[in-house]
Amino acid sequence: MKISEICRSDVVSIDQNASAAEAAKIMKRSRIGSLIAIEEGSNKPIGIITDRG
Repeated sequence: MKISEICRSDVVSIDQNASAAEAAKIMKRSRIGSLIAIEEGSNKPIGIITDRG
């Protein structure tokens, strides 16, 4: 199975300056376990936030 067959095409992201609480709210609302952190103003991905410790 290819990654393209199982990945989401509607990527959910969060600004690097958002709080952890906001990230948790977005993940719960979107029913996902990770968010792409983006650089403010550029939309450049800088990391990933997950719900795993």
